[in-house]
Amino acid sequence: MSENDEVLFDTKENNDENIPVDQRSIKVTIRSNLDPIVIEIAGDDNVDFIKQNILIELEKRGKPQKVSDLILIKDDEVLDNGAEEIHFLTNGEGHLDLELKFPHRLKRQRFSDESNEIRKRNAINSRTRLRNCVLLQKNFQACIDSCQTNSDPRDRKIIDVDELENKEEPTGRDLGYMVRDMATSIRTWSYQLDQMSKLLTKCHENPDESNDSYENASRLVQNNMDAARYMSHQLNHFTQFVVPLGDDPPRKLSVLPDLIKDSL
Repeated sequence: MSENDEVLFDTKENNDENIPVDQRSIKVTIRSNLDPIVIEIAGDDNVDFIKQNILIELEKRGKPQKVSDLILIKDDEVLDNGAEEIHFLTNGEGHLDLELKFPHRLKRQRFSDESNEIRKRNAINSRTRLRNCVLLQKNFQACIDSCQTNSDPRDRKIIDVDELENKEEPTGRDLGYMVRDMATSIRTWSYQLDQMSKLLTKCHENPDESNDSYENASRLVQNNMDAARYMSHQLNHFTQFVVPLGDDPPRKLSVLPDLIKDSL
């Protein structure tokens, strides 16, 4: 007999209309990730009796288990009352379909599901934070450009489009590109901050608001302040990233758990 064959145990005689319901023969089919097990029992046999027959069959198949390793399910409900008689589960019918689960497999499946959920949630959080960083970086650079060209900050448009919009799971390389741009911008910004420093440390009388020097000074200060505001938010997001250097490339980005972030 192969493992693919259904196994039939005749432990009771066939039923008859004159036999009381609780003594009639009931065909029980137990399905799992293994080949089905089919047994025939009387209606007054109980759940524990079914489990004992399952153990016998699993032993024959070279897959021994303990009673505590068996979970029988009917219509998504666990049969946890071992003394419950079978005829109460059949509604007077001559057959019963049950599902067999193994706790250790359920735990593995639950762990796998939880791991997938954590990974999915982490991918969303990482993508959101990196996308915010990229957008803030672009606007930060736009403020620096305005400083260099002495442009009116009121004419500067807010940038809200980035290349990460459709990226599923950002990697360390994506973060590296953003850091490279940030480093270049900060280097350039330092010269604008130096210009602002010289402006503020010079001892001049209050300039006339109608002349060009006042307008140029106002633009320099405002563009630098705007750049600082963008950079402040960008650094806040940047400090939340975790780069798993021990993983093989491409390294998936993650973010600090809320518990750790709250303590910073």
